[in-house]
Amino acid sequence: MKPIHSSRNLTIEYDPDTERFQVTVRFNEETIVGYAPAPCPRCGSKSHVSLWELEGPGGDSNLIWLTCAADPPCLIDDEVLRWSREVIFERDWEDV
Repeated sequence: MKPIHSSRNLTIEYDPDTERFQVTVRFNEETIVGYAPAPCPRCGSKSHVSLWELEGPGGDSNLIWLTCAADPPCLIDDEVLRWSREVIFERDWEDV
């Protein structure tokens, strides 16, 4: 796993074997793990995480925003291609 972001309540890692991001959210003594596909929808290359909106299971918004990481990156209107993917949580909160 390649670390992308780590803070007290959130860890985002990239799994090259499955080509997806693993998102771990911690709240008090509970944790939840979710996944989102990583490849660029246009070229299939890797991507960079640029923003996230995560509420956890049952929330209205569980998105990560990605940009193309190809060299050169995919463009749209002369800007690096950006898209969102829903983070799917496999189960509900669990005690840590």
